[in-house]
Amino acid sequence: MRTVVLSLFCSLHVLSGTANSPGCTSNNPYNILLNYYCKTSESGGDYIGTISRTISGRTCQSWEVQYPHKHHFEDELPGSAAAHRNYCRNPSNKMSGGPWCFTTDPSVEWEYCNVPMCQYDCLYTKKGREYIGSMSKTKSGRTCQRWDSQTPHVIPAALTSRFSGPFSCHENFCRNTANASRPWCYTTDPEVKMEFCDIDFCNKK
Repeated sequence: MRTVVLSLFCSLHVLSGTANSPGCTSNNPYNILLNYYCKTSESGGDYIGTISRTISGRTCQSWEVQYPHKHHFEDELPGSAAAHRNYCRNPSNKMSGGPWCFTTDPSVEWEYCNVPMCQYDCLYTKKGREYIGSMSKTKSGRTCQRWDSQTPHVIPAALTSRFSGPFSCHENFCRNTANASRPWCYTTDPEVKMEFCDIDFCNKK
């Protein structure tokens, strides 16, 4: 399944929007992972997950085939239609009701899929590289240092360069752009350089 995400990475414009700074788009390169689990808008044009059943439980028809229902949407999917298999999608973001698919039931042409809205204040994965929430305290209760600040700790440019757009948009929120075991941050305590953050998993909320 991971190959599906990688093959579509360059084709999708990932939406987010947790930062409050003026002019921020908050497009973290890792946000592509968030779109694997949920949709960030009602229409869900950014969804690239593997849900392949409709809201009524019908199996989705593969986008690369024309049976039992003929269509032209294979040309409207980013990348190749084969890469999307029979997963729920919203080609060109045309359907306001969210991701959908043609069904394998000859009597039912298409249906919407039950793709959940993204939650930004929790983790979908153990490492939490997809996390773009606003937690700004470490597990011990220390306040996080802003990513665009160099005091009290110097933050390497190689690390902040992993944020696309102004890294100031991420303020002092816990993040995991360094492939650590979970989201973390530099702290404002001169004696403690960094700590992990205590963030719940979405399925526990």
